[in-house]
Amino acid sequence: MKPGEQKAHVLIAELLPGHIQYEPIQNAPPDFLVNDIAIEVTRLTKSISSQGQEEVVDSSFPSLAKKIERLITELSKGEGCDTYFVSFSIDRPFIWQDAKESITKYLSGFRIKLGPTDWPVVLDGGVTLYMMRGTPRPGCDFILGGRSDGDASGFVVSDVFSNLQRVSAKKLYKIEPFKMNYREWWLVLENTLAGSISDESFLAVVELVSAKRDAFNGWDKIIIFQPDNPKKYWLVFEK
Repeated sequence: MKPGEQKAHVLIAELLPGHIQYEPIQNAPPDFLVNDIAIEVTRLTKSISSQGQEEVVDSSFPSLAKKIERLITELSKGEGCDTYFVSFSIDRPFIWQDAKESITKYLSGFRIKLGPTDWPVVLDGGVTLYMMRGTPRPGCDFILGGRSDGDASGFVVSDVFSNLQRVSAKKLYKIEPFKMNYREWWLVLENTLAGSISDESFLAVVELVSAKRDAFNGWDKIIIFQPDNPKKYWLVFEK
């Protein structure tokens, strides 16, 4: 059982009394079966096209960001010059070696002449830097600011809704040959897209889903749960 399925199992046990069967039919839907209710489990993610392939945004960004943060810290030499906050965003295709060289070259030369402040600097490799002058501090001249994934927009509600549509359609296509085998079909999604999304944001998602019910009518219920607390969930669709 995959980690996401283990978390979903906790939620399913909370919602449905009875024996929970895992993969009642090997290599075929559903993932779980409880009292003739078939349940498909997957992650709610955002995918983009990168070099002709679909890439899940949330899976790659943290490791890429850590590399850039370490590099910026290494380049901060504390030479007593002006202090700058360095924020960055990445866009795909992201090429680490090219990004590393362009960041190193830019920040090494930044001390020699004053650079722009509050200004995006687009560099090779798929990285953009944002420099903002700060109050001089002893021991450092570059301080880590914010970071963002250029392919993961900050519009949480629209991101959740649009990717919910994508994931739902993909799963509906998968289960179509098996639809008549069970009384109900639920889609249970692990929220790996929006982080600690607020209840208010999910209420907005529910309103959008209600307005586009036809796109989700293949399911009897759609539930999204938090990875760090599977018992924290939102019912976003019910037939």
